Amino acid sequence: MHCEELIFHAQAHSHGQLTWWRSLAITRHLDDCPNCRGSYQQVLDRQTVLTNKCQESAPATLEARIFEAIASPVTLDPDNSW
Repeated sequence: MHCEELIFHAQAHSHGQLTWWRSLAITRHLDDCPNCRGSYQQVLDRQTVLTNKCQESAPATLEARIFEAIASPVTLDPDNSW
């Protein structure tokens, strides 16, 4: 395992989304590489912040507004092309 590979797979590893052999290679690399260990800790820290900050509930009217927008017909204006 090279440092570049570890950085590429760090987020998937932290979510348990890798095969056992790739996770083992990452774990072994982290044991031996202080630079990657620091980078991996930053990944974990960002995930913690995001998890904590994303606990806020959506407004109660949001679901109704989404379904209303989906059900509304779309009118195309031929004079207003992209």
